[in-house]
Amino acid sequence: MSENTLNVSQSKKTIDFGEFFILALKRWFIVVPIMVISLLLSFFYSSFIATPMYDSTAKLYVVNKETQIINSVDFSISTYLTNDVTEIIGDIVVLEEVANETGNKYTVDQLKSFITVAQPENTRIIEITVRSPEAADSKKIADSICRISQDKLVDVMGFDRINVIREGSLAEVPSVPNLILNLIYAFLFGFIISAIVVLIIYLSDNKISTPKDVEKYLNLNVLACIPFNQSKPKTKY
Repeated sequence: MSENTLNVSQSKKTIDFGEFFILALKRWFIVVPIMVISLLLSFFYSSFIATPMYDSTAKLYVVNKETQIINSVDFSISTYLTNDVTEIIGDIVVLEEVANETGNKYTVDQLKSFITVAQPENTRIIEITVRSPEAADSKKIADSICRISQDKLVDVMGFDRINVIREGSLAEVPSVPNLILNLIYAFLFGFIISAIVVLIIYLSDNKISTPKDVEKYLNLNVLACIPFNQSKPKTKY
């Protein structure tokens, strides 16, 4: 590799975003197909491959024996409450009863994967969300968990009682796949991949193509330019 070529390669390690943007516009035939393919794959996956899943959320309210007023002690243990409730609800004893009530359509492991437990910050409310392939099943499982876990949570964790604020909701549309969100992710993914491809082309290009390149990379002044005629010569017969 010549010294001049080496200087050009070293100089291009510093990215000129103006040049990079211009190169990206010139390489639209690379950028556009990558983004279009990414969007089409996301649309095809979301519409024909991904299994629709439906959410149903039920809410419980925990009442302590000592007081029904939330105090600082309740707040300090709230971070542990969600984990404890999740473990109890996900226990095989609870899930086997839930499976029986729902006709053993799903295994215990499947039921456990469907369940998510959350607690809004600084509250005694427990949100139980069930995500399954059928909206009716999600509601049925959520309601069953609420009924069965009430007594279990009272016995094990020593609460005074647990009230059901709201039974499981019946979803009208699937929660996943979210076509719009997936298309947005696909657009961003395609944009990043195409930017990486253009960046590789930009950094690997060590050719001197314009008078500005001569001045920038070789620190030489251009005295004159000889135009290159790309038209084909006419053939005389």
